[in-house]
Amino acid sequence: PAHTAAAPPHSPPTRAAAPPHSPPADAAATAPHSPPTHAAATAAHSSPTHTAAPPHSPPTDAAGAPPGVVLLGHEVGEGVVLAAARAAADAGWPVVLNPAPARELPDVPFAVVTPNAAEAAQLTGHDDPEAAARELVARTGAAALVTLGPRGALLLAPGGELTRLPATRVDAVDTTGAGDTVNGALAVELASGHPLADAARFALAAAALSTTAPGARGGMPTRDAVLAALAR
Repeated sequence: PAHTAAAPPHSPPTRAAAPPHSPPADAAATAPHSPPTHAAATAAHSSPTHTAAPPHSPPTDAAGAPPGVVLLGHEVGEGVVLAAARAAADAGWPVVLNPAPARELPDVPFAVVTPNAAEAAQLTGHDDPEAAARELVARTGAAALVTLGPRGALLLAPGGELTRLPATRVDAVDTTGAGDTVNGALAVELASGHPLADAARFALAAAALSTTAPGARGGMPTRDAVLAALAR
């Protein structure tokens, strides 16, 4: 779902943005070097291992990055999400779940859940995004990234402190695809081995820049553009 501001609706920084010519699909697994597919896992660096782990300590390959990250969403059927998440867990690949549209969360392990504020409220019954984030973490054991449009996002990892991440300020033209950008950029950064907080900041900046041109793909930024925005 699209939203109205710099930060994306569903919504880490460093060195990789979702490529403008191949934005993440709504229920796809994505990686730095290949286009997304529908609920399929795509390797970032090597074949998967066999130990699942949370986003702040993902399984790693020889280069220090996880073997890959699976990005899933609710725009496909529950059975597809369940099968893909279970396959990812068996392989040791962290799962990023974008629960849009909001519906009951699957009873499978995932590393990060990325609703926007409205979806978080629907999932938890809490209109306060902070309370919703805490409820999501307590219920799932996953980290929660709750995006807040022009107000940035809230990030909470299990056992951690709630962090408010600011939005990158831009002149928004079209918010279509901002959610896709934030989720794709987040997955790419995690697959590259970056910490969750850094990956989230990068994703928010990428999503903000994606709103500066019309169309879902037209504004998706390059890595250099995201890094420049973060440096300002």
